[in-house]
Amino acid sequence: MYGHSGHGTFPNVISCMAAGMDMTPLVTKEISLDDVPENLKLLQTDRENCKISAKIN
Repeated sequence: MYGHSGHGTFPNVISCMAAGMDMTPLVTKEISLDDVPENLKLLQTDRENCKISAKIN
């Protein structure tokens, strides 16, 4: 069906978002596009970061 859909997780998250759940607390860091390469490693190794958002300037 969908990637990452084990135990109905993906459809449940989509339903929560559609119902108005605020997802912004999940963004742990905002970076520029230039900082993406070094932060990819961070996402793989640092469990304190769950979602890093890259901003286009």
